[in-house]
Amino acid sequence: MAVFEWLQTKNIGVSLSDIYKNEYEKEFDDFCKAQAQKEQELKQAVVSKFGYLKEIYPKFFKQLAETFSETNQIEKGKTAAEIQHKEAELGVRFSEELKTFFQYISVLKLEGVEIRFDALEKQTLNEKVFLILGEFWKYADGDKLFYDVENHNIVICAHEYQPPKQLKQADTMTTFVEKILFQYLKQQYKK
Repeated sequence: MAVFEWLQTKNIGVSLSDIYKNEYEKEFDDFCKAQAQKEQELKQAVVSKFGYLKEIYPKFFKQLAETFSETNQIEKGKTAAEIQHKEAELGVRFSEELKTFFQYISVLKLEGVEIRFDALEKQTLNEKVFLILGEFWKYADGDKLFYDVENHNIVICAHEYQPPKQLKQADTMTTFVEKILFQYLKQQYKK
């Protein structure tokens, strides 16, 4: 357009062709179709690979199928024996809901969320015992996600506060997955 306008200032008659515009629109349309196809294939892959989550976490699974990307990672869960071994190793008793979560999912890595069974740690804060499940960046990057061993609440340790605050997220692991993670994914990947 700059060249067209410059030529007009020099009183040189020029007409614009629609060739470039038409080619650009065609190329962009092809790109959009390819992206839509890729998203559909990824959605089908999520359904086939992680469909087992639908029975225990239906809302989370539905949102996951809509928003899953190639950078996300989910690994199938651990056996009851592996979970019992981890409980003994940490000296902590897991709730049935936490056991169920780890029987279905051993690694959950999404944008701003990371939970890894093999990286579980025990930590005592203010004389309360917590498991560090991983990270949940709901308030700030790097916020730790805790499981309160005594009352089974899911808590974030929001480190940006001085002193850091423990912010309750859910009463149970199932509520955390079905409500909090579901809502978080929905917000993160709004189209």
